[in-house]
This record gives sequence, structure tokens and C-alpha cells, in this order.
Amino acid sequence: MTKEFIIITRPARQANRFNQQLIDAKFKKSHIILSPISKIINSAVNPKITTSTILIFTSENALFNWNCDYKEAFSCYCVGLKTTETAKKLGLNAKFLGPNVQEFIKNFPKKSNQNYHYLRGKYVTFSLKKYLSTEYINIKETIIYEQEPEKINETARSLLESKEKCLITIFSADTASTMASQRKNIRFLNLEFLCLSKNIKDVLQKQGFQNIRVAAKPTAESMVKSLIKVPIK
Repeated sequence: MTKEFIIITRPARQANRFNQQLIDAKFKKSHIILSPISKIINSAVNPKITTSTILIFTSENALFNWNCDYKEAFSCYCVGLKTTETAKKLGLNAKFLGPNVQEFIKNFPKKSNQNYHYLRGKYVTFSLKKYLSTEYINIKETIIYEQEPEKINETARSLLESKEKCLITIFSADTASTMASQRKNIRFLNLEFLCLSKNIKDVLQKQGFQNIRVAAKPTAESMVKSLIKVPIK
């Protein structure tokens, strides 16, 4: 089992869940540091959507920040198994279309007469609406939450500036960009990254970071397996 400190940078809700996944996988609690570097802020926007419209969700945060008292009346297409599971738990008739946006697009049904509504966060790395519109698909979108950057907390900062081996888990390109924005203020000494996807790795590399690994699959479960299978020497 790895002996390094693992720093979780996800928003609080997801950070707590991933923390429990690591604990269940027998990682030491004392070696897991929670330091969310983005805060989810509800945009207080409540779009009017007819129940005949199929919703699109690419993140759990959109589901949690969508203000609707009758979610069970809607159907939706989702990116990611966890997002799909959450949608079902909230009562929606949810369909999994792929573990990432690329697979989602491949599996998206080409029905030009169907209305779609994409509920998302303010910052995305790929314009799903723009792409689907080029396929003559009738799609609207509404930003229902924002990702507000936060500084790495003092516990994580102290470790990153020490000689202790640290590994930061990065689950989104937005988090990677936030991480990069703090580079000038933190002296990273013995750092490695584990990313959910190659796209996230590319963002970090463009900002000059090195020692970056990518999980075999874009899932939290695969991230955990990557941590177990590649121990630090």
C-alpha cells in the first residue's frame, strides 16, 4: 500500500465520498487530506422546462443544484455512471450514454424532433450545446451553478511544501486550472498527480506540471485502483 499523503481536491460533497472510498480500500485516514479547491455555488436560476424535454447532465453538481419538486417526471441522458446513479436516486428516468463526453456524443440518439435541455456549471471544457446544434439537434442550456475557486488549505499547503511524498487527485479540468493558478504561491517539492482523464493531464502539463498519471477508466473506482496498484517506492 502506498505511503504517500493523498490530497483530495474535489468539491466537498464528492471529496467526502471519495475519502470514504479510500478508507474502505484500507488507506490510512491520517494519510488522506481533504482540501477542496472549488466551491459549488447555486446560480439561483430555475428554468421552465416541459416534462417532454429530455435533460442532459454531465455532472452530479447540476443534479443537486437543479431546483425542481417533480424530478421523477423527467427523463435524462447522463455522462458517467455516478451521475446516472444519482439521477436515478433523485427519481429521474436516467440513461447512461458514456463514461465521458466523447462516448456520450457517440451514443447520443440523433433525433432532430426531440427537445433537449442541458443543465450545467458555468465552466466546461467542451461546448456540448454547440456540438449537438451542428447535428441539427434542438438543445437549450442553462447554467445552474458556478465553481468558485478556493485556496488549498493550510494542512495541504504545509505538506506540499515539505519533503513528504504527496499525490493530488484531480477529477476535472476546471480543478486542474484552479490548481495551476495557485502554483506561484506554493513551493511544490515532492508532488505527483493522478487524473481522471487525459484531458485533465493535458491541462496540467500545459501549466508546467510533471509526474502525472491517468486512471485506466474515468471513474472514482478506477482512481482508487490506480492508487493501490502503483505504490510509491
